[in-house]
Amino acid sequence: MLRSQEDVKRAEETLETHRYQLQELEEGFKRETDLLAAAMDPLTEELEQFTVKVLKRMLC
Repeated sequence: MLRSQEDVKRAEETLETHRYQLQELEEGFKRETDLLAAAMDPLTEELEQFTVKVLKRMLC
């Protein structure tokens, strides 16, 4: 009986470690996706302004 109690305790500790690692990974993923989303936001994209010259032959 003592052996199975030790196994349960060890499994609980392993589970807690894995949950902590998962939380760290999820937080890192969120940080990285937030950075990517901000870098690709079309509302913050800098636009270049230029003039298009219309030629007579372009008109129908």
